[in-house]
Amino acid sequence: MATLKPNNLRLTLARNIRQARKHRGWSQEQLAERASLSSVYISQIESSRKAASVDVIELLALGFETPAELLLRG
Repeated sequence: MATLKPNNLRLTLARNIRQARKHRGWSQEQLAERASLSSVYISQIESSRKAASVDVIELLALGFETPAELLLRG
C-alpha cells in the first residue's frame, strides 16, 4: 500500500484549480461568480489554507464546466 501524506489531495486540488483558472484567464472573482462561492474562499482553497468539501468541489467543477474528478487528478 502506498504511503499517504496528509494534505496531499488538498495541495493537488489547489494546484489544479489555480492552473485551470489561469488557463482560462479568469480572476479569482470571476471563478467565484461562476461557482457561486466567495473570492476569499477561492483564495483560501488555492493557497491550501482551507479544505474544500465535496459539495464545493462540485460547484467548482460546474463553474469550470468540467468533471470534478479532473480537479482532483494528480
